Amino acid sequence: MSSEPQPKMRRAAAPSSPAYQFAIDIPPPLIDSPQDSGRKPATNRAIPMTQSTSWGSSEVAAARAQVEPDVTDDNEQLFRTYHPSLKCALEVGITTGTDGKRVWCLEFFTEPPSHTHAGGLEIHTIPTAWPHNSMNFPRVGRNLIYRVINPRRVLSQEDIGYLVDMFPNALGAQVLIAGRINIVYGTWTSLEQDWAEGVPSIVGGLSIGFSLLDIVPSQVEEGYGGGVASTEDANRKATGYLGLALESPSGECLLTTMTHGFVHLPGDGFVARAVSMFQRVKDSLLRFRSPQTTASAAAPAGHIRTSDRSGNSSIGKDAWLVVTNRKIGTIKYSYDRPSGYLPYPEGYSSDLSLVEPRLDGRPCPILAPQPYMPMVTSWADLNAVLDGEPLFLTAQLFHLGPDAVQKTVFGSAINDEHVENILFEGERAIAEGTHYFFDHTALRTSVSLLWRMIPRDQTRAVSMGGFSGSVLCAGEPKAATAKAVVFQNFELPVRMPKINGRRGVLVDSHEYPSFNIQGGFILPKEIYESKILHHPQEGGG
Repeated sequence: MSSEPQPKMRRAAAPSSPAYQFAIDIPPPLIDSPQDSGRKPATNRAIPMTQSTSWGSSEVAAARAQVEPDVTDDNEQLFRTYHPSLKCALEVGITTGTDGKRVWCLEFFTEPPSHTHAGGLEIHTIPTAWPHNSMNFPRVGRNLIYRVINPRRVLSQEDIGYLVDMFPNALGAQVLIAGRINIVYGTWTSLEQDWAEGVPSIVGGLSIGFSLLDIVPSQVEEGYGGGVASTEDANRKATGYLGLALESPSGECLLTTMTHGFVHLPGDGFVARAVSMFQRVKDSLLRFRSPQTTASAAAPAGHIRTSDRSGNSSIGKDAWLVVTNRKIGTIKYSYDRPSGYLPYPEGYSSDLSLVEPRLDGRPCPILAPQPYMPMVTSWADLNAVLDGEPLFLTAQLFHLGPDAVQKTVFGSAINDEHVENILFEGERAIAEGTHYFFDHTALRTSVSLLWRMIPRDQTRAVSMGGFSGSVLCAGEPKAATAKAVVFQNFELPVRMPKINGRRGVLVDSHEYPSFNIQGGFILPKEIYESKILHHPQEGGG
């Protein structure tokens, strides 16, 4: 991703290949297959509320809406009117996806939805965005992706190139299971530049929306579990979590954590704007390269693991276990080169750093599940996750020695009872789609999974920052084992809408987000090839 790239000239005719090829490091089974021509474009039907009393009184109808097993033409309005996670949205529809599967599609909320399903159908949300038909003046542009996209798979390198051709000033895109592609911009100015050139309303069978970049790196609010910090200070708060203990393909024992907790996070002040202007000038000069030369010179696919300490790097930083004031180890590798001036996620490939553990002479401290929670034993199938496999988020515990019961570190929790109240059940979740960040300078794309949490405590609906760097798992919280998917890295605030009189369109209110959608970068191939190390004495509810 590069901040506010300069406008590029569009091609008049449909190209046989994208003008710019953006490298993407995703295993082939995850990438949407262009050869699958049997799909139909996604369709959406708006479902209005009803005054019908066929389900009885409002109290009886509200109860039935949560237990009725199936959605039919006869009862869909009753679900929309009385189900607590549907009536909280201003716009509700049923989307029939390109795979033929029906889902609830929700947009613009007055309070957080608290369910993953209603009547057997998945509930999917759309982050704050403006539909194409709500704009005052965008010219209609040409769709360059003629095949039908499956939003439950990752876009191909060619698809991403065409998106950049169609929306050259965009910073990224969200491909949502709800049946929408949201194009993400850095500023209104860059968005309006693309509108003036012409933008399509449908791409790959999915409707197009537009949004401004509104992403917050997850931060820890409470120091418990495997909470870590970058400085030695008994009174500090954790900057994030240790995720998993891994044995790499080369045999090294490493602990995962997020990069952004160990580097400088720039704001949106004058320096950031000045650097953004410099970046735009540099980008404009880079545009003089011919598309053919640029495409062939694209960076090779693959995350780059580095041990370079220069710049705004996490490499060489010590990791300290919160409250115990004990050094765990030192960050040896990172997959990111964060910008020291431009906002997150500029420069992040996977927001992942690897700690080489050294604690009391033990070469590899072990992370373990909370009591009565599953043991994380292997890696999940990301296709199955996007297809609707149950998910939950959990923080691992840190064991200082062989006695798991006596030497488990719970961070800054007041006591064991407090930990049990907030940790012993995983926070359930459902996948919402994928997020793509375009690096216009390096011609690379980082890909993230988006999911929505169903917190047991609704006060945590706005922020799940306390789980920064912890593990999103596939499976059930009460099973014996679970599979790791990604780590939590960032959040997208889904804000309450308001009317902007100047443009006459729905825009977001920055006063209060209704809830947050969480995100985590899809990990490098060598991480998914690593063995997960776990403590054998706990877990397995």
